[in-house]
Order: sequence, then C-alpha cells, then structure tokens
Amino acid sequence: MRAGPTGPSKAVLVAREWVDETAWLLGAPLATAAVVSAWWAGAHMDRRHGGGACSRRR
Repeated sequence: MRAGPTGPSKAVLVAREWVDETAWLLGAPLATAAVVSAWWAGAHMDRRHGGGACSRRR
C-alpha cells in the first residue's frame, strides 16, 4: 500500500487547504453581507416607490 504525499508536495497541499479555508472564512460573510444589503436596498426601494415590480406602471 502506498503512503500519502510527503515533502514539498504535502506542503503544497496543506498550503492550498489553508488558502481554501481562508477564502471561505472571508468570502462567506462578504457574500452574505452583499445579499442582505441588496435585499435591504430593494425592500426600501419598493416602499419608496409605492410597491413592488407588479405595481409599476409601464
């Protein structure tokens, strides 16, 4: 049976794992903030202009 990677290749895999984890830890809150911000802006925009997409005049 063959053992897992060792030496430089293992270091590269570990570094890649850390980069991936960091991206998730930083990216997930940013994505959530963007979604909430867009929803918040849309919710207020609808109230200011008298309703949602269905009530807009053409």
